[in-house]
Amino acid sequence: MPIANLRRCSGVLALVVSSVLACSSSTSEAQVCPFDDGNSSLAVEGLILTRYALGITGPPLVASTGINAVDAPTVEASINCPSCGLNITGNPTMTVADATIISRKLAGLSGAQLTNGLVLGSGTRNTPAAVESFLLAGCGATGGTVTSITAGAGLFGGTITTTGTIAVNPAVVQSRVSGTCTVGSSIRAIAADGTVTCQADTTGGTGTVTSVGAGIGLNGGPVTTSGALSIAPSFRLPQTCTTGQLARFDNTVNVWECVTPAVVTNVATGPGLTGGPITSTGTVGLAVTQLLPTVACASGEIAKWNGAAWACAAAASGSGSVTSVATGPGLTGGPITTAGTVNLATTQLLPTTACSTDQIIKWNGTAWVCASSLLTLPAACLAGQFVTIANTGGIRCASLPSTLSVAYTATAALNAFNGVAATIGLDGLPVIAFVSDAKTLVVLKCGNAPCNSGNTVTVADTSGFVGSLSLAIAMPSDGNPVVSYAHEPSVVSSSLRVMKCGNALCSSGNTITTVDNTVAEVGRKSAIAISPSDGLPVISYFSKTDVQLKVAKCGNPACNAGNTLTLVGSAALSGVSSIAVRASGNPLITYSPSSGAGWAIINCGNPQCSSGNTLPSFDTVQGLGASVILIPPDSLPVIVYGIFSAFAQLKVAKCGDADCSSGNTYSTVDTSLATNGAVLAMALSTDGFPVLNYRRSSGGLRILKCGGADCSSGNISTAVAAAVNYAAVGAITVPADGLPVIPYFDSTSNPDLLRVLKCSDAGCGNP
Repeated sequence: MPIANLRRCSGVLALVVSSVLACSSSTSEAQVCPFDDGNSSLAVEGLILTRYALGITGPPLVASTGINAVDAPTVEASINCPSCGLNITGNPTMTVADATIISRKLAGLSGAQLTNGLVLGSGTRNTPAAVESFLLAGCGATGGTVTSITAGAGLFGGTITTTGTIAVNPAVVQSRVSGTCTVGSSIRAIAADGTVTCQADTTGGTGTVTSVGAGIGLNGGPVTTSGALSIAPSFRLPQTCTTGQLARFDNTVNVWECVTPAVVTNVATGPGLTGGPITSTGTVGLAVTQLLPTVACASGEIAKWNGAAWACAAAASGSGSVTSVATGPGLTGGPITTAGTVNLATTQLLPTTACSTDQIIKWNGTAWVCASSLLTLPAACLAGQFVTIANTGGIRCASLPSTLSVAYTATAALNAFNGVAATIGLDGLPVIAFVSDAKTLVVLKCGNAPCNSGNTVTVADTSGFVGSLSLAIAMPSDGNPVVSYAHEPSVVSSSLRVMKCGNALCSSGNTITTVDNTVAEVGRKSAIAISPSDGLPVISYFSKTDVQLKVAKCGNPACNAGNTLTLVGSAALSGVSSIAVRASGNPLITYSPSSGAGWAIINCGNPQCSSGNTLPSFDTVQGLGASVILIPPDSLPVIVYGIFSAFAQLKVAKCGDADCSSGNTYSTVDTSLATNGAVLAMALSTDGFPVLNYRRSSGGLRILKCGGADCSSGNISTAVAAAVNYAAVGAITVPADGLPVIPYFDSTSNPDLLRVLKCSDAGCGNP
């Protein structure tokens, strides 16, 4: 078949260059140009020839044409055939002009349209007339040297390998036509001897053409009398492309246009590749980290990274085993050490049946149940009672709580300033650190939610020099608490210590590190937080010798290596500091800069507070007691602090931005704070709003649950056991059940007691 026609021979698609034989067929065909047998198309043969003329070879030559890429060498060999008639202009090699002429011929153009705008070169056919003559003559595709001629059907005389005569077989092929028909008749049949049979002519056709429509690719129709049909612009290839340009369809104006192909000048290599950038020539390869072993791994081996490359290595034996499964907040059943069942806690189970009309889901103290949504006032309350909303639904009379769980009994009278701090473990139960009467560091891990059963008490630092008003605790992601505190051998000597618990109970494996003893008196009034960016502790504390606030950024979870100590350059003479860390890892620290001054904020410029620090404007009224800063879910910090005024006031500041540098709002939530203001703690409730623990001037401990993010309205204030005289320091933490846990020292007993209050509602106002 002709060169421009694709045939399947022995399962391989190839360009066949002979116009006489195809796939060993002996059927002879008329001599034509190798591309004009009517089966060729622009989309296949025209595109392949144009690509070849542009220098494209290999798989890209036949891409998207329907020919397998593996057949590209066969196609190239067929195009490059010297005797196949594809070199239209007679130049030494096939050029873009040759491919363009063939494409135009396939498109149905003829005459001068075949060569318009083309540079024909200096070949043997460098004029339009010579090109057209060559095409009309069958392109001179005579094939190669004949070595054997076989006599096919209708011929005698073959096979001839040197000389011989081929003659017509008269039994098959008729003789020259010798008969004629008279005017008015036509030949109907021709006999083998050349004679003819005539028949009378019929009259001309009776049909009349009334309309000629224009089909796909044509414009001008329908023509009903006279007119002209023309190729539509969207089907018409450009006539004036220069050497090196390609025809491209512009769908914005629906025409074919000439474009110059883009040229790649720089090839970069991304992750997993090497060799780039390549600006002229080069080799791109897979990086070593992407290369799997070049040989098959043996049985039991897997591909492992050895630090330099992937290599076959023995798979892990899998000797480890789970020995205990604990159940965290919302689950019950653990710990399981052999076999057991984990269930949702009662607090997580909703009613199993649909609630009726006017009912809502409420907590009845044991489970979630359907209950009436209507609230009605009680008829009357007893003397000393107050009206409160019960967790079980409805409004009822209630009395102040009088019974608090005893968590730890001291062996002697406790110092009035012994410190206490609390957090929540990964199991949802409180962890409380405090300083004993013997000035040792003690950790109490509660065995249940109210801390009245199954508690574990560990004396963690027995040195006898643990300072008061210096204690802070935080819970890292590993579930093993970390505690910061001052170690005070004397009133004029102190250092900052950190204890990293060895387990969730702090009962064994603890690591105690002296983080800072660079000057005589350092480490008091510490606060600790866990950075969300790297999970490592950050501690703010007071350096009395330097008369400055100081920051320790721990280098590892135990703070025993790689620590960074920074004097932040701000005087800090009174008040306990507080620290919170933003998502960026940069801390915010509140403190009282000097006696009689107000409260201040340090906005650290980096995780170590070593540069870029700023001091946003804050409350300048004389500070009182302590301050606490936390970052709620809205990322806008909230700060609680005490100030001197006509009365000692408790205030809450809600920051207007993440740095507390603008838009801050201030709310006074109590004007009867204890004059020393020492009892002051804050946690975030499960709704994201603050809940405060502080001591009023009457000496009683008080809980204030904020009604909003800024505590400006809707607050619930509850005096918890006002008859008890509380010592100076308390703490507060809120587990997942939303019911605060408040550890404090009760100095009315003898010996003094560490007590734990487990509230029955979010504001501790519903005993």
